Amino acid sequence: MICLLDDIYPIISDTLDADAATLRSLPFDYPLTNLGLNSLTSVQIIIKLEEKFALSIEESDLNIENISTIEKVLLLLGKYMKNSSDYLEEGENGNKEFFVSAQ
Repeated sequence: MICLLDDIYPIISDTLDADAATLRSLPFDYPLTNLGLNSLTSVQIIIKLEEKFALSIEESDLNIENISTIEKVLLLLGKYMKNSSDYLEEGENGNKEFFVSAQ
């Protein structure tokens, strides 16, 4: 199993110029706007997610609300992931973690 958070956190922390360790310690529902998420950085994050996961996110989903928290990023990715084995599972730290089967 591969944890998608290992790919998501660096994209968000680099784009928002936020400390990766701090980002990982926040609850999944923490507002990323508190770390500097705005309309420009939200588009940058969506583009990087599309490139990283080879996705094409529909125009109707290209808005800041869909990536305003880590939880919402996971839900957006889950909507577009082609692998039906995508799921959330409790990780070692008690948080829900998003996993996919390695191919």
